[in-house]
Amino acid sequence: MKRYRSLPAVTIAASALLACAVSATAQGDLGFDVNVTLSKKAAAKLATEKEGIVVLASYYGDPKRSAEKHANEVGQIDLTPQDEEVEIAGTAGHAHIGGTKVDTKRLDWLAGPPEVNVNVASARKRVRTICSAAISSTVH
Repeated sequence: MKRYRSLPAVTIAASALLACAVSATAQGDLGFDVNVTLSKKAAAKLATEKEGIVVLASYYGDPKRSAEKHANEVGQIDLTPQDEEVEIAGTAGHAHIGGTKVDTKRLDWLAGPPEVNVNVASARKRVRTICSAAISSTVH
């Protein structure tokens, strides 16, 4: 699992500058689209730094009673061994999350539909700053 470091000052700057608006639209199976928009200030900052954007998605769900032994430390079933990552241009745009990293055998362990946590970050290879706009959506 990749670790994303962020410095407090960078995180504050990212929260103020990225001002991401993320919307996810469920599509059949476990895939969906994310449309990232940026404020003018955020777009300018990313352009100045020649920076891109990465959208990260991880799937999870609540366990059935019979599958509670498979739950993680917060009582949920992890469906993805690692986040699905899609990089897009620093000018914002469309990212398709295909759900390709979901361990479909684990879907039978869920008490309800799978859910997904989406984070948007700068695509820096050295240090990534997670945008303050993270969403959690149910995938239907």
